[in-house]
Amino acid sequence: MFKKTLSLVGILTTVCILFCSCSLGALFGFPDTPGNINEKLDKESLLGDNGKISYTKFFNESNTAYLPLMPTDFDEVFYTMTRQGKVDFYMLVDGALTSLPETGVYNVKVTCSGQQIPAAIHYVTIDGKTNGFGLYTASSQYQVMMFDYAFFKICELPSAQAKKGSLLLMIDTDKNRFYKEKVYSEQFYLKTADLSTTYYLAEGARQTGMDGLKMKDFKMFTDEILNQPFQNTYFFSSRSYIADTVKAVDIYASGNYGLNADNTRIIKNVIGMTFMRIVNKGLYYFYKTANGFNLNNYDGKNITTVKEFIGDFDTDYIRNGNCILQKTTGDLYHCSEQKEYLIDYNRFGSGFVLTDFYAGKDFAVLIGSSPVGGIQIGVVSLADGTLTVFDDFTSKNMEKIHITDSGYLVVSVCYQSDYTAYQLIANLNNLL
Repeated sequence: MFKKTLSLVGILTTVCILFCSCSLGALFGFPDTPGNINEKLDKESLLGDNGKISYTKFFNESNTAYLPLMPTDFDEVFYTMTRQGKVDFYMLVDGALTSLPETGVYNVKVTCSGQQIPAAIHYVTIDGKTNGFGLYTASSQYQVMMFDYAFFKICELPSAQAKKGSLLLMIDTDKNRFYKEKVYSEQFYLKTADLSTTYYLAEGARQTGMDGLKMKDFKMFTDEILNQPFQNTYFFSSRSYIADTVKAVDIYASGNYGLNADNTRIIKNVIGMTFMRIVNKGLYYFYKTANGFNLNNYDGKNITTVKEFIGDFDTDYIRNGNCILQKTTGDLYHCSEQKEYLIDYNRFGSGFVLTDFYAGKDFAVLIGSSPVGGIQIGVVSLADGTLTVFDDFTSKNMEKIHITDSGYLVVSVCYQSDYTAYQLIANLNNLL
């Protein structure tokens, strides 16, 4: 009788464990749950109980990475970073997220405003190209005066400034941008043989501010403008507005091509801290007007207006990639292709409010909510404007969204305040 009781307890315990495992799996997801992520799907098979498309039937869930994924310069390669500077790399392989071993670590000390800032930069080299990331914080054993935070990135140099055995090293010193788009105010050549650094582009006219630091807006780069094709290097600067209360941002070009003896202002007073460099078409940027703003094109000689927009750039629109979306009306414009689409917000339900917008090579993604539909993701094909809506999301804590050039949507969902995350992955090509 005692043995039978133990057996019954064992059975009940096993059932309980299985039940809990299934429940946790539904909540947090099993690592790269097998699915039909790369199979062409009949949209009828994606319908949920309410007759609308269900994300749970289209997205694979992965716990391979436990922090929000951040992009590298390689398509389908990501990294995570802890607040202590630990870096891990990941790669999408047939729609599944897998760990990618790092190639190595550069332990550097870079002089900024007279202070040496140390960092361990973890990097990967793929097809002969290197990309890596590191972090310095005030909690480090090596204390730095006037700096309590510095985010490091290394990558390939633009072709016009390339030096054999050297990489481009950049630093963002604003801790509020840890998970946001970086603005790199410090840039250096990094010699990989001895890890020595020299300034990238001319710095002769750079002044020191009241805080004792060199002006952070003298040369500014973002990941977005670095990853665009160019013959010489374009960057942002506010150096001509030092005395102004509200500083405008200009676009400069590196001087003398490979020599960098001087830098030249080519476009004054841009908005949005972005530009799009398109091969054989020139440079596209936004410029404020009396009624709104324009999308202008600079072909190397002349400036022409491509499109006029009504409203405020910062409050009425969201710009991402090569696209800009009017938040209230749903008017979507592809800047480089000069295509227009109208997104039907009624598809999301009454009272839909847009919160985020992301644009990739072939797809754009809208995120928002409505009292009727709850939290939703809409996927727009940039080929023809077709909209697909997933309306059964249960979490609004989508910290990072990525759309790869190959057509995968990767969503990092945080379920704890410490940014612990799981990843949702979908092959958007299956919607076509």
